[in-house]
Amino acid sequence: MEMDHRLKEKLAQRLGKNLRFNEPMSAHTTLRVGGPADLFACPENIDDLLFLFKLLHEKNAPWFVLGAGSNL
Repeated sequence: MEMDHRLKEKLAQRLGKNLRFNEPMSAHTTLRVGGPADLFACPENIDDLLFLFKLLHEKNAPWFVLGAGSNL
């Protein structure tokens, strides 16, 4: 997902430490496999989750919800 600087700042301001760019998915799967995710977010509450979904929808960006990472 190609993001401009303003969008990254907006996301970082809202999600702070719960937002990472180019996060290796191997750190989040049981078998420790997976390449980098363009954007990895762990919203702490429903408001942050809705904020994230709204921005992703506005940008027509693909998204995927990852659970425990053992069934990928």
